[in-house]
Amino acid sequence: MLNKQYENALSSFKAQANGTSTSFEGCEAEAQHIYRIIMTEKVSVEEIDEDMLVKFLAQEVEGKTDYSKYVDHDGLQYVDIEKDVEIYPYSGQTPISGETYRLLSLDAIAMLYQLKSMGQLSLIDDTLQSLCQRKDGTQLQTAFPDLSDVKACISRGLILPQALVEKINLWETMNCSEITFNFEELKSNDLESEGL
Repeated sequence: MLNKQYENALSSFKAQANGTSTSFEGCEAEAQHIYRIIMTEKVSVEEIDEDMLVKFLAQEVEGKTDYSKYVDHDGLQYVDIEKDVEIYPYSGQTPISGETYRLLSLDAIAMLYQLKSMGQLSLIDDTLQSLCQRKDGTQLQTAFPDLSDVKACISRGLILPQALVEKINLWETMNCSEITFNFEELKSNDLESEGL
């Protein structure tokens, strides 16, 4: 039987797979563990259910499998930086209704370069995962930093479009705890041409 954190993490993955943005707040470690299992076992989020997850966890406890290492397809190297980025605020695990921001690709590139030069690229890179897709099948790389971490970077000199800064300040008044950045993933043929 799964504990509550694993149940919440699995539910969040399922919601993302169905095109609903969601948060992993309170179950981050379990979400990362499930992600490593999914990538190692090469099962889709749609396929994995509680029984299958319990089986995989039991195999790990018995020493038959090791899910401690990432077999990933995540990270900025898989992001199509020529595409705009969709940004959504969350309060706990719930998206704040009607709130969104589209960050133009040039502004997204500028943000990433600034974060890198500040030594803060981890703001995006630490949580970036390839686990959800749009209803049209477009794969996404999703990062979900805490609002407080985003604001801390802004106070240290991160320059974002004024409209986004205003949105972030508004979202804070709406009890936003986490901001989701949905980057489009490079298509398979683009990955192959780049040797990834």
